[in-house]
Amino acid sequence: MKALVLIVMLPLSILVAPLAVKAQPPTTVHRVGWLSAGSPHGDPGIAAFRQGLRALGYVEGQTLVLESGSVAKLLFREFGSL
Repeated sequence: MKALVLIVMLPLSILVAPLAVKAQPPTTVHRVGWLSAGSPHGDPGIAAFRQGLRALGYVEGQTLVLESGSVAKLLFREFGSL
């Protein structure tokens, strides 16, 4: 009886096991910085850059974090008022 259970359950468990396995989501989130001379929100290049990244399969907030800033804000933060 034990041999019959082993003969039936072993192949059945080998066949069913791959059905229970799911792929894990990617854990790597790429961080890209965009530094512009003026306001990064008014820069037409950043919209094209985002569109290109979407075309390559990147999803902002899931596989990609895009940080944008301006040189003026960076200089003011580092050196204050000159």
